[in-house]
Amino acid sequence: MPLIFSTHPLHPRAASILATHAGFSVASALDAETLASEATSADIVIVRAPIPAALFEHVTRLRAVIRHGAGLDMIPVEAATRAGVLVANVPGVNAGTVAEHVFFASIALLRKFREVDRDLREKGWLTGREHALHGNDLAGRTIGIVGFGAVGRKVAAIGGAFGLEVLVNSRSRTKLPDGVAFVELDELVGASDLLVLCCPLSAETTGLIGRSRIFSMRRDALLVNVSRGPVVDEAALLEAL
Repeated sequence: MPLIFSTHPLHPRAASILATHAGFSVASALDAETLASEATSADIVIVRAPIPAALFEHVTRLRAVIRHGAGLDMIPVEAATRAGVLVANVPGVNAGTVAEHVFFASIALLRKFREVDRDLREKGWLTGREHALHGNDLAGRTIGIVGFGAVGRKVAAIGGAFGLEVLVNSRSRTKLPDGVAFVELDELVGASDLLVLCCPLSAETTGLIGRSRIFSMRRDALLVNVSRGPVVDEAALLEAL
C-alpha cells in the first residue's frame, strides 16, 4: 500500500479520504533532519512547510511532492527534478479566501477595529465610540496590486466593488479587466493608499519592496502582504514605522 507523508495534520475529512487509498502519516517535527528521515519510505509528500533538498537524496519510492497551497517556494524544485520527482501545487485554490482577507485587514485598520473592540470591552461604549471619529472609508482610495495572478485578479474585482481606483503591476501585461490600469512599480507604490502584495516569492521578488520604495509610500498608506514575508525588507519597514 502506498504511503502519503504530510508535513502537517490535514483536515479530518481530507485525512480520512486519503486513508482509504494509502497509508498516511504526519511529520513529528519540522526540522530538516526529521523531515528528510521520516519521508524516506513515502510515495507522496504533502508540503505545508519548507522541505530540505536532502529529502530527495535517499528516497527510493517517492513519486511526487504536492504543495498544499499555491506557491512553490517551500519546495526545492531543482533537487526534486534531479531525483525524478513530480512537483505540483493547487494554484488559485484559496484565491477568494486570501482576497477577502486583504479587505478584512484593510477595513480593520482603517476603522481601527482592534482599538474599538479593546476599549469597548474594557472602558465602555463612549470610549470605544471615540475611535469612530478617526475611522476612514475604503471608497475613493487607490489600491495598488503587485502581482496579477489568481489572487491579484480577485483583489481587483473586490476593490472595484468597493469603489477603489485599481492599479496593477505584473510581470506580464495580459489583458486587464475594465477599470484596471497597469502602471510601473515605482509609480504604483507612490500612488497607492492601499498597497497589496500578491506576487510569488522568487529571486526576483525577494526584497522587492525595499527601503527606497517603502519611503516613497504615502505616510498614511496601508501595506497588506498576502505574498511571502521576504518580499518586503523587514528592517526598512520597521525603520519607516
